[in-house]
Amino acid sequence: MLVSASWDLTIKLWEVASGHLRQTFTGHTDRIQSLVWSPDGHMLASSSRDTTICLWDIERGNALVALQGHTAKVYSLAFTPDSRSLLSGSEDGSLRLWDVGSWQCVCAMQGYTASLYDIDWSPDGSQLASGGTDTLVNIWDVTGKMQPRTLRGHNGAVTGVGWSPDGRFLASSAWDDVISLWNPISGACVERQQDPDDPNTFFYGAAWSPDGQCIASGTYLHGVVVWEIAAQRRRWIGRQLQAWIRHVLWSPDGARLVSGGDDGHLLVWDASDGKLLQRIQGHHGGITSVAWSSDGTWLASGSSGQGQGDSGEQFVWEVQSGARTSL
Repeated sequence: MLVSASWDLTIKLWEVASGHLRQTFTGHTDRIQSLVWSPDGHMLASSSRDTTICLWDIERGNALVALQGHTAKVYSLAFTPDSRSLLSGSEDGSLRLWDVGSWQCVCAMQGYTASLYDIDWSPDGSQLASGGTDTLVNIWDVTGKMQPRTLRGHNGAVTGVGWSPDGRFLASSAWDDVISLWNPISGACVERQQDPDDPNTFFYGAAWSPDGQCIASGTYLHGVVVWEIAAQRRRWIGRQLQAWIRHVLWSPDGARLVSGGDDGHLLVWDASDGKLLQRIQGHHGGITSVAWSSDGTWLASGSSGQGQGDSGEQFVWEVQSGARTSL
């Protein structure tokens, strides 16, 4: 199954194999901004400009509850790995932690004044990392027992944060030609990587390989970059297309890497050496999201419209052949 949300106020559930629409959910009264599956696959959470968060029961096909507490648009959502808690981020300057079982807000972290570009849970679900326009990386203790820790060192907006699979390190990327590796306990920066060819590279995103050995990042007009952590060197860089690469994602087995850019192209790379395996074309607007299926045989992608008010596009691709299914 694949789920999509839209500014038309609907959420739609699709059968990927057939491309058929299975169900449409309605309930929000303003544009839907974010949509996430719970890790156990039983529930969906959606957020909207109407300031609410809705939880949906997939098996029964109905809304469970509308969570209220934010006072402005809710832009981001993230479940904890055990599916028991949900974190939400809003334009009202707060992060809220919700207990899914009781539908109650158990913690509100107030006072964030920067725009957040990325958030990521630690593997054990006890901490949350965030990065934004204030150039800072913040680590939040979701229990509220400890004050947030602030990691300083970037000189540009932090566009990506990502925990290593084992939770030992936190990576951040920024618009200052730096990808930083942090010790989340001490707060020390243990490694800094820069593009050796261009000091004006803007990095976008920080994606760990499944084995925790490499970090991939997109860039503004400088392709896709993969770094080896242990060797502290750049493994490869792909510059086939001069586009803003906003999304980079490893395949579940770590053998391939997909990138999506503002030119509407999906590129599939050999993760070991950077060989371009496929160039998938079909979108008319910039790529806004990419997702692998769990077995690595399918790719889903979404894009924006070409102009103001244009409808976006959503496609599913069979990776081996590059064949497209339109939803």
